[in-house]
Amino acid sequence: SDTAPSLSQRFGIRGIPTLLLLDHGKEVARIVGAHPAPTLNEWVDGQLGKTSASAT
Repeated sequence: SDTAPSLSQRFGIRGIPTLLLLDHGKEVARIVGAHPAPTLNEWVDGQLGKTSASAT
């Protein structure tokens, strides 16, 4: 993005909006483009479920 070009470059962000899920600074999931709120909620919940399952 224009406000943080170094982060955009670091994570290879080419489109806005881009939502990244990071674990200790490492990308573990990504979703690009505009999505309705229910879709984003499902995506986040699903990703967090994967993350917590791998932590146990």
